[in-house]
Amino acid sequence: MSLNTLKSHYYAGGGYMRFKGSFIFAVMVMLLMLPLTGKADDYGTIDFLKLGIAPDATDIVDNILQVTRYDGDDEVQCWGSYPWSPDGEWIVYTSYRDNKEICIMRYDGSDWQQLTDNDTCDSHGSFTPDGRHIVFQRDMGAAEIWIMDIDGSNQFSLSQAHAAEGPISEGDCENKPMVSPDGRKIAFHTCDEEIWVMNLDGTNPVKVSGDYDDCTKHSWSPDSRWVLFSAQVDYPVNSSSRIFIVRPDGSDLTMLSEDVDQEVCENWATWSPNGKYIAYHRREDIGPTTSYYSLCIMSPNGTDKEELVSEYYDWGIWNGYTICGPTSWSPDSRFIQYKKYSIVDGTRSIFIYSLNDDESVRITESYYDYRAWFSPSKDPYRILFRDKGGSRDDDGNNDLLVINSVKDGDDLSYDEAIEQLYGDIPASQITKEEDDKILGFECFITSAASQGNMLPLLAAVFGMGIAVIRKRLYR
Repeated sequence: MSLNTLKSHYYAGGGYMRFKGSFIFAVMVMLLMLPLTGKADDYGTIDFLKLGIAPDATDIVDNILQVTRYDGDDEVQCWGSYPWSPDGEWIVYTSYRDNKEICIMRYDGSDWQQLTDNDTCDSHGSFTPDGRHIVFQRDMGAAEIWIMDIDGSNQFSLSQAHAAEGPISEGDCENKPMVSPDGRKIAFHTCDEEIWVMNLDGTNPVKVSGDYDDCTKHSWSPDSRWVLFSAQVDYPVNSSSRIFIVRPDGSDLTMLSEDVDQEVCENWATWSPNGKYIAYHRREDIGPTTSYYSLCIMSPNGTDKEELVSEYYDWGIWNGYTICGPTSWSPDSRFIQYKKYSIVDGTRSIFIYSLNDDESVRITESYYDYRAWFSPSKDPYRILFRDKGGSRDDDGNNDLLVINSVKDGDDLSYDEAIEQLYGDIPASQITKEEDDKILGFECFITSAASQGNMLPLLAAVFGMGIAVIRKRLYR
């Protein structure tokens, strides 16, 4: 779906509905009386509506919801972990309590739970693909990789499972665990800047990064057959980061970047969910104070390289932007999320690039938004990100927020979406109101009542969700 199509589906699948009549009002009142379940991060949430949303994105973004409000820093890492559960319902993150602790919550901030509580530093949590476990990093002076059940029970060290071999046997630390999509392997990083792979139970650790130095930013292919990472390559004139691919057993180690001796850095490589592309960042130093930044894609074998977005950054005149990571894909592989950093005011903004349209849209502006991750579910699309220093609520703490897009109508046309949801009510009787983006139901009540058909009404009411109804009533 293109960005324009997504905007058009705002009205069909995600537009707000104006209900008329005392019966519907009574239903809404009953919904308002229902209790909220769970607990949101100790302190609740803040719905910022469209605060900080760029003008070009107002039609495709529903709202920004701050989901953590603890009086301390909350964060997701920029690499070495993935914060979303496989179904997109849960978020795992690090909260600076007495120490760094692992917490989880739903995407709307509800059902918050603190899973660890000790005098160590726990971070870099990721769900296993079956959603039953969380792997994470525990730093007890030297970091190790641990695993626990989704409720925080049965915590044990995977690093100690291979204590007689691998990095830990040589006094090295093990950190930043990334679980393979098939749930069988974990790729991880060491303090010696190497990439290793082990079984999910911690056995059979294998070094896969060869003899390269400064190996970082590892990730998996969707089929779990490859590991991506970046490493430093020493050339006669300079040393630069390049992108590599390797099998989980360490075989077929291949450089995907061009093997050229020039001031070029390539990293932040991530595979598209459909397996067709690898997105990555590229920086080329073209002068003493000037760099050229770009977001690119290539085929999995390193061919068909294409630049999508570019920016110049000049320290000499204090002007320009950088394109910075991490980069993440939408679950349908149609959009790439990336960020720009402004050298002028220091703000960081989230952008979305559409492969279908060859178009980039700025999503946020004027704040310090970074470490953004697409949810694996869609309709609506969601992006989790970190707001540095609490720039929206001005509390000085790093907070986590979720961008909720409008629903896209499941890729149906406007008429098809209306017909599927409302049955025999003609689309012509449901008007688009551009001024407030609300769907007006001029004949909805009489049609539903005359047909004795309550299914459209129930679908409409419950489909909006209790949170949306509350927000719109008291706005």
